[in-house]
Order: sequence, then structure tokens, then C-alpha cells
Amino acid sequence: MAMNEIVTALENIGPMSAAEITAHLGISRLVINKQIRKLREYEVLRIARYDRQPDGKQGAFIPVYGVGLERDATPPSARPTKDIQKRHRERYKAIISAKRFPDHKKAMGVWAGLL
Repeated sequence: MAMNEIVTALENIGPMSAAEITAHLGISRLVINKQIRKLREYEVLRIARYDRQPDGKQGAFIPVYGVGLERDATPPSARPTKDIQKRHRERYKAIISAKRFPDHKKAMGVWAGLL
């Protein structure tokens, strides 16, 4: 029953995430996820694209499902650890400097590195 509703909704509206399908059909998320797994096994659904988390949250990308026989979209690649560490260092340079030179911090505060 839910399988037909999911396929019909995706055909009429277009690609949607599992959360959007749940909101549209009013069926529990658990049932939707189970039916999506089955439909993917039967090769009825595919991953049309991946979207970022809502409101700019960090975390895994959300798969958006569509009906069709095309190949799944390629999952986005994770940022390399080196880039993550570089960004962290840039953002927290003053804090890291204060931790390395605690005496300067007491004498001059955050301006210690400028003199």
C-alpha cells in the first residue's frame, strides 16, 4: 500500500527526500524508510541527487529519491582532513597562540602576537 503511494507521489511531484515523503503522505518515517529500501532493492527508486542538511547544519548529505531506471547520483565526497584542520587553525589561531604562550596572554591579552 505505502509503496504505491510513494511511487505515485514521486511521479506526480518529482524527487523528494524521505522526510519530504513522510510529510507529504502522513505516514511514519519508519514505514517510509522500510518501503524506500524495498523499492530500491526492486530498482524502482533511484537517488536523484544529494542535498545538504537544512539550515546549514553539518553532517551527512540527504539522499533525494526519484522514480526511474537511471543510475544513482554519485555521493558527494567528504572534505579531506587536511582542509578541515587548516580551517580550524585559521579560525582559532588566536586561541591556539594564547595556549602556546600563556605568559604573553597575561601581559598583553590577545595583542601579544602583534608586538
